[in-house]
Amino acid sequence: MPVDATDQRNNEPSELDREEFARLFSRHARRIYAFVMTLVFNHHDAEEVFQNTSVVLWNKFGEFKPGSNFFAWASRIAYFEVLSLMKQRRRSRTFSDEAL
Repeated sequence: MPVDATDQRNNEPSELDREEFARLFSRHARRIYAFVMTLVFNHHDAEEVFQNTSVVLWNKFGEFKPGSNFFAWASRIAYFEVLSLMKQRRRSRTFSDEAL
């Protein structure tokens, strides 16, 4: 079944897109979270990355190729979200007065 990324009239996801995304996401959500946990090692960071990944997956669902591997696609996006979190954390590190 082809995924129509948006309703052409109002540029919003169609009902079929919503249903297909919900079906695929619910089938793979635990596995995506487990994958994120292998990369960040704590639940707080995993929750943050998982939430960010979920939003990106929904926003980019129009780019998903029907019939391809949803988990592979989603885990690649999750990986980039982990990298983004690590980059943010590196920028926010500061040294204490004692270390300086």
